[in-house]
Amino acid sequence: MNKKMRKQILAVVLTLVFFVSAIAFAFFSANESNVAYATGGTVVTDPDAMLADRYSPVDVGDGIVAAIIHKPTGLALTNTGLSNVVAEEAVFSDAQLWTFVKTNSKNAYKLVNHLDNRCLDIDSAKTENATNVMIWDDNGLDCQRYYFYEVDGSYCIRPVHCTNDRILDVYSETNNVQIYEYIANNPQQQFAIVVPGEEEEPSSEQPLPEESSSEESSSEEPLPEESSSEEPSKPSDETSSDAPATPGDAGIVVFVILAVISLSAIVVFKKIRRS
Repeated sequence: MNKKMRKQILAVVLTLVFFVSAIAFAFFSANESNVAYATGGTVVTDPDAMLADRYSPVDVGDGIVAAIIHKPTGLALTNTGLSNVVAEEAVFSDAQLWTFVKTNSKNAYKLVNHLDNRCLDIDSAKTENATNVMIWDDNGLDCQRYYFYEVDGSYCIRPVHCTNDRILDVYSETNNVQIYEYIANNPQQQFAIVVPGEEEEPSSEQPLPEESSSEESSSEEPLPEESSSEEPSKPSDETSSDAPATPGDAGIVVFVILAVISLSAIVVFKKIRRS
């Protein structure tokens, strides 16, 4: 084999090495942010990933009867009797009590209100921001089924049909319940599930007036501070600081691929020189 042909073959091999390396680097760089890691038993991806990708729906109990409390304000999701749902003072009336009915093995729940036995529903099965949350007859659709994600001691509630990361949200100016894009650490989207009997236990221990008044003042003071901190339409400044950094596994993989290709090129070149 003459020198000219050797140079041509070497040029082809080096060109292939360059293009394969460039493709591998581009592929792994684009997917590096999606490398998952485990934390506390929950699979989490990059900070910009959707709620459903960062957390798994939890089992909150099939058949339980409870109120859904907006944690920053202590207000309860309430059936107004006019097909609308708002957040009002928690008194645990039938309008504020919901039966949680599990509808499948993936922890999806139908929420049936005790006032009229109708279901929590997303208006016209829409998925846009600020779509109204309402009450409607049970129709078996995903716009009446909900996933509960446990995030930092609170629940984020996502309608099953909202694959675009819209979750329940209380609009601070009117206390109307709507759906809005998930924003990490946004108090307007944080809820608690409270069984009436469990909520009444602290109030039954009031033999001493002085103790009961101090408990009431301490339980009510933090609520206004949290509710006034953020609005549903504004992202939290803490989003990026709370999310751990993504591991650099992609860089290691690219390095290994380049090393293998380079060694292969050297072997081929040596064989060409010997021939």
